[in-house]
Amino acid sequence: MSQAFSSFAVRGARAGRLAWVLALASCAPAPVVQEARAQFARHEYCPTSRIESARDIVDVPPPPAAIARDPDRLKLWDAEAQRRAAASSSHRVVVSGCGVQVEYVCWDLWDDAEPLPGDTRITKRAGCHENRRSAATF
Repeated sequence: MSQAFSSFAVRGARAGRLAWVLALASCAPAPVVQEARAQFARHEYCPTSRIESARDIVDVPPPPAAIARDPDRLKLWDAEAQRRAAASSSHRVVVSGCGVQVEYVCWDLWDDAEPLPGDTRITKRAGCHENRRSAATF
């Protein structure tokens, strides 16, 4: 395989991984993001109309170089990262507004009383606590 093709394939794989991470981040679990927004509005005295963003941050570790160079191995790595992210009940949610940015660590609260067929957990709501704050950089 030529060096130019190899470099192009790795860049393409990285772009695909970035698109997947951004897509997963935009599909944040609603109760987790809603709880972080509600806490932010309460604690920062920030009207909800002035909350500029609230997003779930998905940390996907970079693959080792040998895996990143091999598209088949990279697919397996990404599939495992996606499975772990979907199975995780804890989330980092960053909320920005009113000149402040706060990172929350949030978790799903489950209700096992009325599971759907084949499902053992139903997310009813979430809990969050503040992890880090900073002046928003807009």
